[in-house]
Amino acid sequence: MTIAAMWRTDRQIVEAMLFPALTLSFLHSQAECQNTDEEKASLQRCIEQCQIALREPINDLDDHRHDKLGRRVMRESEALTDLLDGRAGAHVGLALYYALEELLRSGAIELWEGSAYANAMTEVLESLGAYDGEPRLQAAAQKTARRLLGAMRQRGYFVGGA
Repeated sequence: MTIAAMWRTDRQIVEAMLFPALTLSFLHSQAECQNTDEEKASLQRCIEQCQIALREPINDLDDHRHDKLGRRVMRESEALTDLLDGRAGAHVGLALYYALEELLRSGAIELWEGSAYANAMTEVLESLGAYDGEPRLQAAAQKTARRLLGAMRQRGYFVGGA
């Protein structure tokens, strides 16, 4: 076990895994919407990067803690995904981005350039670039992001930031 894994609390580890888990769920929901080989390849790269990001915080933990935290993240992300269900893909992708952006801005989390999750989100954002001129969609996604962050905080995550 690394020193970093020893000092992190379970809550901190779950916080590090929540956005990759939510993004992975979103990406899987978009599989049938990809029409070109390029879109399919991009989606697959994003999925692989999110899977790496999801495993990174628990890779070096003992089996019991690894499994316990993996189950906890899946429960939490399933509960939070309910807030996103039934919304268009662009709406969900933007909402995840806006929520992440707020947590980064407030210092509640860090995202290192070149990390697996940063790579995935860069590619997701590039695919959402077509929606830059959609103020109603952006406003709705920002509202969903605030709800998502509120739900995370009610569940005990990111309570110190933003």
